[in-house]
Amino acid sequence: MMKRVALAVAALVTAAHADPNTQPNTAATPHTQVVNADNLFSISVSNTRNGTPANIRITFLQDINYTYGFPNAVAFNIDLAAAAGWIPEPAHIYGLEWDLTHTALSPSWLSEFRIEFTDKDMTTGFSINPSSTNTPGTETNTSGGLVDLISLGHDFYVQPPHILLTLWDTVDDFGGGVEGILHAGSTMTLAVKFIPAPSTLTLLCIGSVAAMRRRR
Repeated sequence: MMKRVALAVAALVTAAHADPNTQPNTAATPHTQVVNADNLFSISVSNTRNGTPANIRITFLQDINYTYGFPNAVAFNIDLAAAAGWIPEPAHIYGLEWDLTHTALSPSWLSEFRIEFTDKDMTTGFSINPSSTNTPGTETNTSGGLVDLISLGHDFYVQPPHILLTLWDTVDDFGGGVEGILHAGSTMTLAVKFIPAPSTLTLLCIGSVAAMRRRR
């Protein structure tokens, strides 16, 4: 089968650094399966204070397969609020960092792999193509630091703060079989800000006033 050298969704990739694409093609093609990610990921958080930015680091504990086609892929459900130890308030996703090692099984190419983050309804989000290598093999791709999604116009909001993480291959080389592997030890870090609901803000303000009165 002839490869498509220039994938429409991969226009922004470079050899080691990929910028997120504007829109994932998810709204009209829902997943066949959504699973919780508790046993597949280790999640650590740098900050858990309400209204304060937090970096949520996702470490893959097991190899995860890339398969062809977004509708055929499994979406991994990640509860951001639970990970941060916070109540389920809306969240603003505004940054992403990654350090990924993956293998494309011949004749699949590394450049065909795509990773998507969306809200639970798959109506908003962003995607990356980590590699631009048009060959099979194993490769490590890094973002070179935190990518500012706001400046790129790719930041988005989720409510409640669940996100779906999907790995898939854009070209069918195996008749729907496994196209490649994202290896254990790979990491992705989301920059997130939790947004208190009005009732929560009121309680926080009342608590602050009470604390000030006690100190007087």
